[in-house]
Amino acid sequence: METNFTKTPAPKTPLIGSTDSYNLVIPDSVEFRIRQWCMLNPSTEWSGTLFYTVEGSFENKDIEFTVRDFFVMDIGTAGFTNYKETPEICSYMMENDLLDCKTGLIHSHNNMKAFFSGTDANTLAEEGEQTIHFLSLVVNNEGTYVARVTRRIIEEIEGIRRIKYTTYDGEEVSAIENVKTGTKEYIQYIDLNIKVNNPYAEIKKSISERFSELISAKRNTFSGPKYMDYEDRFFTTRKPEVPTTVKTPKVEEKPKEPTLFSNKDFDTEETENYIKEIAVQLLYGNILLTYDNFSKFTKVDAWITTNMEKAFDRRFGKDEGGFSVFQDWLYQVCDTIIFSAADSYVYDGKAIEVDTAAFEIALKVAVYLQELVLKAFKEDTIADCNVNKYIAYIFECLESYNK
Repeated sequence: METNFTKTPAPKTPLIGSTDSYNLVIPDSVEFRIRQWCMLNPSTEWSGTLFYTVEGSFENKDIEFTVRDFFVMDIGTAGFTNYKETPEICSYMMENDLLDCKTGLIHSHNNMKAFFSGTDANTLAEEGEQTIHFLSLVVNNEGTYVARVTRRIIEEIEGIRRIKYTTYDGEEVSAIENVKTGTKEYIQYIDLNIKVNNPYAEIKKSISERFSELISAKRNTFSGPKYMDYEDRFFTTRKPEVPTTVKTPKVEEKPKEPTLFSNKDFDTEETENYIKEIAVQLLYGNILLTYDNFSKFTKVDAWITTNMEKAFDRRFGKDEGGFSVFQDWLYQVCDTIIFSAADSYVYDGKAIEVDTAAFEIALKVAVYLQELVLKAFKEDTIADCNVNKYIAYIFECLESYNK
């Protein structure tokens, strides 16, 4: 069997949810292993075989599932993972006393929310067609999980037919017949309540809170660019104050042609093109775009006003869940591109500190994106432009670097 989360074909049998709900218990030893795998792969999806046991029954409404272990088979990319079952799974079961276990699926959504996407649902239905019961557990870095188990249902619908008629000699006759009105077959999934046995939950919570406090305090000490003013179409920048003990000589600068950059460390044509390159990579959702091949495009305005929203809806889904996936995806892509550029500027001596460079880069990227949007909508202010939710969130991500 091949488990493929990238392009799972549409199932032949319908997938229908149930109102029932049962428990899935995750012991502390298994929870520790899940946390370790998520820590090692914070930005990539991973997947593998889940081993679990069952007590009780569906008939008595007391069935309970317990995860015994899992065996990771693949480390994928930020958006997908797939693997084929191999003999090493059987070897792992024998070596770890798991031969009495049922097998299912576990995979991580890394930084995204834990939910069953359209692809995950197709996998659930496809595997549910081939097995008696299929259990799938979705985990993430945050530690929130969801799980479903399937069963194949054959539903036969029978009814009663009553007939009445009068026969010879005026005798009235009535009869009742059982009539089979139809058969329906489908894969039913049941949502499971996750019960995580984690004796260190409070310790982890306190560490996480302290970590957030320190990161927030570090960012708040930066006196850099402020939020974007959509009405005025520019960013205002507050430079760090110079200590009174430092004497800065006044140097009269010669007038120069205006560019996207006010900081002399970034005031080069090469850097300006690189900023534009980052902007269009975010706009098109394609990190392979360069400034050279972007400059050859002729339908940028149509992309911004019409085509972008349609394309991203097809890629991520029109519903709230799909947009949530886009938000998580864009955050990771934006962070990777911006900080990669910031690291290179620090390495080249164009900036002293990475966070400061990242703020400056995000600032300039947003300015250039504003220019493209205003040109596309033929408006004077961003507030007058009917930007789609994807463009709005790109701006929101870029603004986050100014905090």
